[in-house]
Amino acid sequence: MLKRNLVDFAKGGLAFGLGVGVAIVPGIQSDPRKFVSAFALVFLIVAFWGKNSERSNPWLRGVLVGLGGVSCAAFALNWRGHPARLILLLVCVLASIAGVQARCLWDSRHRTWALIVMLAPVALSATLAFFLTLPAYRYIKKPAPVFSISIANGKYITSPELRGHVVVLAFWATWCAPCIRSELPKLESVYKSLHGNPDVVFFGVVFGDSRDRAETFAEREKLSLPLAYDTNKAGASLGVDGPPRVFVMDKAGNIRLDVAGGDESEGLETRLPALISDLLKEDSPN
Repeated sequence: MLKRNLVDFAKGGLAFGLGVGVAIVPGIQSDPRKFVSAFALVFLIVAFWGKNSERSNPWLRGVLVGLGGVSCAAFALNWRGHPARLILLLVCVLASIAGVQARCLWDSRHRTWALIVMLAPVALSATLAFFLTLPAYRYIKKPAPVFSISIANGKYITSPELRGHVVVLAFWATWCAPCIRSELPKLESVYKSLHGNPDVVFFGVVFGDSRDRAETFAEREKLSLPLAYDTNKAGASLGVDGPPRVFVMDKAGNIRLDVAGGDESEGLETRLPALISDLLKEDSPN
């Protein structure tokens, strides 16, 4: 029995490894819906694989597979209590339980019910991930907290000094795949289109990463987006729990847009110029 339990736990680790392999496919990791659904499918298939013995408890086996994957995820990833990560953990466990239960039904020749049980967690994960992305794009109007960021010349610039400009702050890191594959190219494109406007200020704020790695990456990718560094915990002041995260501030120092996550459907390259254009028309504070 112990050997069987250890095998199931190890299968969870295998599922996590395969999930990471699938998730790095372009277009999947940068979209939370595809990312969570892909993980659910991988855990489902791995849990389904292998026959059940009459003495084994399918519920326990499913939980062990899920916990094996969750343990690997908690060890390998930077968990900060983000809702997307908690949903991913839940989906892994539920998909593992469904996979083992589906195998039991399949072996007992209840094939139709087995297919229904297998489809359920995939549909559930897609639904959860869809609703997760809904609040990621928030148009608001609230005063920004006082913060400061370190810019390229080593000096600091504070939020009050940015008043009178429309400001775009994009928090990113070299280890953040959605940042470098999706968010930064879009921001770079928008920045270049507005580069000649002195009333618009862009900063790519390095968050949870080293200055050397960020500068090496920027030089290699020929980024023209100005870099800044979160050395004074500006991200914490703004409520950033992980990249990518984009804020747009108006001339009066109010946060007008808050984009959390790197969803491909967010349309940042079209929404951002439209918002900046509207904010530039607003009167500057006295």
